[in-house]
Amino acid sequence: MASVTKNQFGFMPGRSTMEATFLVRQLMERYKEQKKDLYMVLIDLEKAYDKIPRHVMWWALEKHKVLAKYITLIKDMYDNVVTSVRTRDGDTDDFPIKIGLHQGSALSPYLFDLVMDEVTRDIQGDIPWCMLFAHEEEEVSLDGQVVPQKDTFQYLGSILNKDGDIDDVNHRIKAGWLSNPNPRTYIGSGKVAEIRSAIQALDIETVIFDDELSAGQLRNLEKSFGGGVRVCDRTALILDIFNQRAATHEASLQVTLAQMEYQLPRLTKMWTHLERQSGGQVKGMGEKQIEVDKRILRTQISTLKKELESVRKHRKLYRNRRQSVPIPVVSLVGYTNAGKSTLLNRLTGADVLAEDKLFATLDPTTRRVLMKNGTEFLLTDTVGFIQKLPTMLVAAFRATLEEISESSIIVHLVDISHPLAQQQIDAVDKVLKELDIDSITKLVVWNKIDNTDDPVKVKEEAEKQGIICISAMNGDGLEEFCNAIQSKLKDSLVPIEAFVPYDKGELLNDIHKVGMVERTEYMENGTFIKAHVPLPLARLLTPLRQQVAGAL
Repeated sequence: MASVTKNQFGFMPGRSTMEATFLVRQLMERYKEQKKDLYMVLIDLEKAYDKIPRHVMWWALEKHKVLAKYITLIKDMYDNVVTSVRTRDGDTDDFPIKIGLHQGSALSPYLFDLVMDEVTRDIQGDIPWCMLFAHEEEEVSLDGQVVPQKDTFQYLGSILNKDGDIDDVNHRIKAGWLSNPNPRTYIGSGKVAEIRSAIQALDIETVIFDDELSAGQLRNLEKSFGGGVRVCDRTALILDIFNQRAATHEASLQVTLAQMEYQLPRLTKMWTHLERQSGGQVKGMGEKQIEVDKRILRTQISTLKKELESVRKHRKLYRNRRQSVPIPVVSLVGYTNAGKSTLLNRLTGADVLAEDKLFATLDPTTRRVLMKNGTEFLLTDTVGFIQKLPTMLVAAFRATLEEISESSIIVHLVDISHPLAQQQIDAVDKVLKELDIDSITKLVVWNKIDNTDDPVKVKEEAEKQGIICISAMNGDGLEEFCNAIQSKLKDSLVPIEAFVPYDKGELLNDIHKVGMVERTEYMENGTFIKAHVPLPLARLLTPLRQQVAGAL
């Protein structure tokens, strides 16, 4: 399939295809997620009028249940139609026109739309795939099967509550299905009218869509709803919350970059009141204000990317220095508000911000953990994930997320008390796969067990699946958690036998600190040790491992 970029230029001079390209990319991404084939047809409407086969037109009229007498009347208009072509040498003989629609006929646009509708329906089939959100609470069924209800907006409601700007979402959304989103308003005209009525009746100021909308869709919806109502899509809401949570320079850089990349194709709505201007020294001839702003924004984006690349290199150097003391790294990942920071604080006595907020953590925090058997590991708290995490955020936070790629173990912490726990698990697994780190050893831990309706039943289910249950808040299950970490670390360690001379005693200390010692024997010139150690330390000990036979 051809690559489609957001900078795709229009097929007509001066006409942009940015919004159309956005919708095409959205289609491609959704079908790719569901591993389905997607077929697209680009139609030159001017030429398409001349290419409509007559038998397809009759078929479309019948499928649309047009009365037979009207079909006969239209056929009479198209039967036995002839034309000729005037050339330099005179007119040609008359010849019949057997394909295409009549140019200039008032009926032709209607016939063309009807044919395209029926052909599109025939290609699409009966498989619904795209979510359309509406405000009904009734069950929706397709082909006799009830469509499962989605509570995503209930979670968005909690986002708004914890954000502090909006007290509540007055009308929560259930799920319906649509074979294709409306390119102008995402939802259909009937649903737009219903929401507009609700806005007027309930004095609503903000309407939030649980999906990414194009610039044109946002603009058209705000115009349709009227009255200064703000329309916000999922990406804008998440970016706004990230912006409020950014507490460090690095986090601010990452969020600002994501916001600018989101705003770039949406600047149009800010300057619709301006006419085309003549240029000066700053603007080129005839350049619009929006074009100036876009150029400035692209320059700022380029500068931010360079700064973040510097941050990325700095983190790389830090990780390389950390690897020189090969202590295993355990990374906490999970859906936002799963309790990762609380667990880090409980295990290490750290004072990392741990609040009942979404995305309270935007910067990775690493602390040393000492277990009862003397083994140490580094525990890293990372940024929380969310369903349909905007691609631009994943890209902007890549320097932060790369911390996870250096882990010996990934602990996937789950808020098992949440009603959408399984969906949150799937969302985290998807992001890990996108980061190409799903191959790292993973330990699934169910947190907030004390908040569930039946903790005993949940623990029994977890035991069947080999999952650890804890409460980071009150400390329940932490000993079992540490034992599981120790077991997983041992599985990830390399067995070694080495002879360590007495003048290299610091290596012996490292083995005891980060490895698991099975046997130690003190000899005349050094110490024989049998242990399991991290791979970097095993490589460092390679020359000493070769001395074992001679020493014994």
